[in-house]
Amino acid sequence: MRDTSRRLDDRIMEEFQQQDYEAALAGFRLFIELHGHSSLAANAHYNAH
Repeated sequence: MRDTSRRLDDRIMEEFQQQDYEAALAGFRLFIELHGHSSLAANAHYNAH
């Protein structure tokens, strides 16, 4: 599960860095839904708001 959350986080951050903010926002929200207890979730919460 950790590998899955890391890959998803990496993909979302790529979208964010490419300034595809709409896709990144959707990705952050999905990440929280799927991996809300992951150590990476704090970053997703911060960026989703």
